[in-house]
Amino acid sequence: MQRTVNKNKVSTNKLFLSLYEKNGNAFYLASTYATFSTVWTYAQDSIDVYRLAKGKVVERLSFKDSGIDELDIPAVEELNKDVGECGYELDGDLFSFMVKRGRPERQDLPISIDCLTSKKYQSSFLNKIVASINKYKLWDIRYL
Repeated sequence: MQRTVNKNKVSTNKLFLSLYEKNGNAFYLASTYATFSTVWTYAQDSIDVYRLAKGKVVERLSFKDSGIDELDIPAVEELNKDVGECGYELDGDLFSFMVKRGRPERQDLPISIDCLTSKKYQSSFLNKIVASINKYKLWDIRYL
């Protein structure tokens, strides 16, 4: 089981970094002991979604979407303040992203995905991401 979890983490990270290099942004949702994850990126006029299970891409989807180019990326402090109500899960779900525009460092937020996706935020960027997660069912684990 642990080997499969690690294999999925490695594959998720590899795809995440590849999409970041290609489109200047990448996002993923995962959970500490899960053998699945979802990775996505916003292209010019679409969102490209990859569902991974046991280290392999099991589904690739693309939807028309306006993207994130017009949105301001919040500073780390603002982001932490905005999602603060959910608290941090050090042994649970993980939301990660990288966006080249202005702030190329990776943000890893150990946070309950259910809590993250049930709130409205000050940040239009965060609201857009949450809307995408909900609209495209990016945390739907039926593909296991």
